[in-house]
Amino acid sequence: MLSCKGGTGKTTVSVHLAAAAAKAGKRTVIADTDPQNSAMEWRRVRKGPEPEARPLNAGALFTFQRSSAAAGAEFMVIDTRAAAGDDGAEAARLADLCLIVVRPSFLDIKAVARSVQTVTNLGRPGLIVVNQAPLGRDGKMRAETLGLLRDLGLPLSVPVLKARAAYQAAVACGMTVEEFAPGGPAAEEMGDLWEVVAGRLWATEKVVDLNPASRRLEPMPLFRRAG
Repeated sequence: MLSCKGGTGKTTVSVHLAAAAAKAGKRTVIADTDPQNSAMEWRRVRKGPEPEARPLNAGALFTFQRSSAAAGAEFMVIDTRAAAGDDGAEAARLADLCLIVVRPSFLDIKAVARSVQTVTNLGRPGLIVVNQAPLGRDGKMRAETLGLLRDLGLPLSVPVLKARAAYQAAVACGMTVEEFAPGGPAAEEMGDLWEVVAGRLWATEKVVDLNPASRRLEPMPLFRRAG
């Protein structure tokens, strides 16, 4: 999970997708390489054994990925620091799928271009995930904003994740929105994002169209099949 700007919600997306993988029966681990260790804080207040989470520095990722795979892990989420630089590049090299989380604002889009460049330079598959989008009729993203994101050269994820209070309330309890408010709009959009990720990594029969305008499946760090 990449973002060159803090506050985008990449840890929230990371823990939700890791929990979704565990619920789907995949043995899952979160590698928390962010010095703030936000994913670890979520794990400390979470009830139950899954998903596992470990604090790591980027230099230990390769060894940890190998040892996790040997222990039976199938899915690893790497939550990187903001403005990750070399740390982000190290994570990207190990990833089967790079998710770049961005808020729909001018400054965030300018900052996220560095993450896109890292993924592109390494030749890794990437997907831009729009998070914390405004709610309501007056909060619709203008076409120019989405156009700027598409111009970065990576596919843009459908669904867009909205700025919903349920996300923060769930994370504060060590939960996901599916557990905290099942059937709610936040649970629905996060479930849709998980289907995109799972469909890409495990080639499920259900094809998820990431770019309705093109009507074709686009290629999509930081998720790693540890097997």
